[in-house]
Amino acid sequence: MQSAKTDLKTKNAEYSLNGFEPQVTRALDFFDETRFSERLLAKDASLWSRSPAAQRLIKNALGWLDMPEWMAERLDEITAFAEGIKSAGFKHAVVLGMGGSSLAPLVMAATFGVKKGYPELIVLDSTDPDALRSVAKKINPSKTLFIVSSKSGTTIEPLSFFEYFYAKIKDIKGERAGENFIAITDSNTPLEGFYRKYSMRRLFTNPSDIGGRYSALSYFGLVPAAVCGINISKLLWHANMSAIAMQHNVRAVENRGLMLGATLGALAKSGRDKATFFLSKEISAFGLWIEQLIAESTGKDGLGIVPVAGEPIGQPSSYGPDRVFIHIGLKGRDNIETRLKRLEEAGHPVLRFELKDIYELGGEFFRWETAIAAASCALAINPFDQPDVESAKKLTAARLAKVSAAKTPLTLPGVCVKGKKTAVCFGKKTMSLLKKNGLKKPTPKSALAGFFNLVNNGDYIGVLSYLNPFDAEVVRELMKLRKKSRSVKKSAVQMGYGPRYLHSTGQLHKGGADNGVFLMLVHGAKKETPIPGRKFGFSTLEVSQACGDMEALDAKGRRVALVFLKDAAAKTIKGAATLIGNAIGRTR
Repeated sequence: MQSAKTDLKTKNAEYSLNGFEPQVTRALDFFDETRFSERLLAKDASLWSRSPAAQRLIKNALGWLDMPEWMAERLDEITAFAEGIKSAGFKHAVVLGMGGSSLAPLVMAATFGVKKGYPELIVLDSTDPDALRSVAKKINPSKTLFIVSSKSGTTIEPLSFFEYFYAKIKDIKGERAGENFIAITDSNTPLEGFYRKYSMRRLFTNPSDIGGRYSALSYFGLVPAAVCGINISKLLWHANMSAIAMQHNVRAVENRGLMLGATLGALAKSGRDKATFFLSKEISAFGLWIEQLIAESTGKDGLGIVPVAGEPIGQPSSYGPDRVFIHIGLKGRDNIETRLKRLEEAGHPVLRFELKDIYELGGEFFRWETAIAAASCALAINPFDQPDVESAKKLTAARLAKVSAAKTPLTLPGVCVKGKKTAVCFGKKTMSLLKKNGLKKPTPKSALAGFFNLVNNGDYIGVLSYLNPFDAEVVRELMKLRKKSRSVKKSAVQMGYGPRYLHSTGQLHKGGADNGVFLMLVHGAKKETPIPGRKFGFSTLEVSQACGDMEALDAKGRRVALVFLKDAAAKTIKGAATLIGNAIGRTR
């Protein structure tokens, strides 16, 4: 029987398991006994399900295993295209995407920055009108390449972004507007039809056997990276080294992907299901990609690992016994080892990963993809579907159809408590719990205080904000709420911007365990921002998405509250943050 010792070290990783060695050892033995690595490379769908229908889906989702080698064969093609974009004089490249098609490019843009002579990469994955205007204000549309990315080619957000910016470019360039657009999609999708209809500059057809969250090393991640001057050859070299290191001729304990997967799976089974990430500042955006990979893969069947990225490190007293801490750092860049040691001494498992260079992220993409596929197997979860993502989409679509047909204003969902400047709406189950706990004649403040009293030991709080993610003041106010929530409730606090999180952690919120308490923030607009060719604008789309997700959470019996702001003015947002912060402070 192999041994997973405390302070076990593998290639660029150290695992301090703090008493959970037997559980991890059993998971590693399970991988060896079931020949997991060999069967994974053979794309054996029975690792995750015995259902013929599920196996068909899984077989069509394992193409990511081939990507390091497959994309290496296309380096010259992508690099030549990127050099052509540089020569054409484009100053910005804007990814119009959502979820799997936008998070890897977001990591690239935030990590590698602007390369001299190449376009600056910007990722737009927010339907917030202010976010849209923030991007539009920064760029010169005629000197911008727009990368329209969607696996299905039907995703409403990137297609709405396309319609908005295409109209702007057409006003400048007429029928030549398509020269400023490229498309990345699967074969035979509506977006491929758009490529032809609008004479776009280029189409990249991605292999269809890759799910969005596993597509970082495909065209979806690497084309935007190359366009902005990132050396994708180095990224793929590290990805290939990672893939080679995880071949099936080594024991699971020596396989860097399986060691991580066994650890995460075993700890989650043991109640350590809040995977909390601390990352070096330079690679902090990598946490957003990991959040989607973990949450959307494992959050189903009433189970799931809860990823928490971006939460500032605290004292041991800030945390409950449901955490595993994961530090991914660049060598010599961080100064948190003393604080990690304190967490370790307090009894928490701590995993450490050290990168010598930011290009090693290429290998980390592949390591984490393998690890989460393995952890899902250990948890008896199919990591390649997302059954609860569609529920919020359908409810959003129903709201938009009603508004488009009747031209009636949107109504807020649930049971609403109205104040002078703010309305707070609660799910039906949530309001029932509040009344059971003695809430009478509620005000927004008292109702919110009662809401936060619903947070129990082992729960996590989701702060889900439909606000402008490019606004530094918004980010500061939300971070204050995050810190106060953790300080008062001792709970993990996951923070997400809508609609991004719908395609990321949203699956976990609805399909995982009932251990999430969700606070949503959304705002109205004094003036609508039209979407060309549609009967609704971006504000209506954004509010519909927030309300649709609240209804989906409520239908699942989740504890959920939605704070509706009259507008997105700084004063309004600050006032709402103060209201919520005071309510948290009144909780027991």
